[in-house]
Amino acid sequence: MANSYNAPVLAGNADIDEVFAYTKGKHLGSGQEQFAALWRRLRLVMSLRRQRIDDVILPGGAQASATRFAGWVAPGRVIAAPLNGSTTEGRTSHEVERCFSLLAGYGIAGTPPPCHVVADPVLVQSIVVRLPSTLAGRRLVALQLSARKPKQRWPVELFAALAKTLHAESDCGFLVFGRRCSRRPMHPGDDAKAAELVE
Repeated sequence: MANSYNAPVLAGNADIDEVFAYTKGKHLGSGQEQFAALWRRLRLVMSLRRQRIDDVILPGGAQASATRFAGWVAPGRVIAAPLNGSTTEGRTSHEVERCFSLLAGYGIAGTPPPCHVVADPVLVQSIVVRLPSTLAGRRLVALQLSARKPKQRWPVELFAALAKTLHAESDCGFLVFGRRCSRRPMHPGDDAKAAELVE
């Protein structure tokens, strides 16, 4: 299960049989659009109920909206990660570690494997052919500047420090991504931040 924002990241991953996606209400515009999204969500819930799912895992913890949605799906069990947790070493655990620990009941334990993202080969090729010759054949790192929530936005100085460190360690090149439109308060533009970073 993913929302419409993050579902494309899961596309093409051979470890995933099917991605079920919904659109959050706050990402919608007009009343008609909201009604259509609610209708799609209702159809999704009914489809999931018909599948008689054994377990629903809530990796983000038993948050009210996730728990409510799981209840609508009516699985045999709902398994939720603790919202906060510590490792055996006494340090605060990362969300990935907490999520992975939920798989112990299925006989999967140990250290979480490395992150695996599958890029769309057609999209990759469309970018590669437009790269300047200075980036040809080099390892590339994408820096995404945009974040909807103010508390999740990194200052340009941190992006610059990260880029300098990565470049010094691996001589990689960079692709900088961000929203261009600054008229939407939910998705502020990052043109100024990108220009400052490139300088």
